[in-house]
Amino acid sequence: LKVIIQSPSKDVADQVVNSLTVEKDNWEKAAVQTESGYELMNRRDIEFIEILGTQVTYHLEGKEITSKGRLYRILDELDQGIFLQVHKSYIVNIKKIVKLKTYFSGNMIAHMDSGSKVSVSRRYLPELKRMLNI
Repeated sequence: LKVIIQSPSKDVADQVVNSLTVEKDNWEKAAVQTESGYELMNRRDIEFIEILGTQVTYHLEGKEITSKGRLYRILDELDQGIFLQVHKSYIVNIKKIVKLKTYFSGNMIAHMDSGSKVSVSRRYLPELKRMLNI
């Protein structure tokens, strides 16, 4: 990808570049409200997200952050090319999957970078396979 910025001055071009950088940084950073305040995290560090009712647990490498939320709102905030719902209770970062293993009645288990295991429902399996080029 090549982007050409034409402007009457270098200052204007620098402002455009800086605004693009800020937007990228804002996408990568997320503030999650917890019982004790707000936790900041990088979205790219999320391995998977577990949702039980309105309780949301963000699983990052070596860290968990618990909050309240709704599945559809969380999905709207995430990059759909990286994060995918794989079960009624799980959203995974497909870049963190290291292995898929067959499980009971057509379901699968996704093995994550950290060694965690996430259930993948048959319903979501075709889209996961498509995204992983399987």
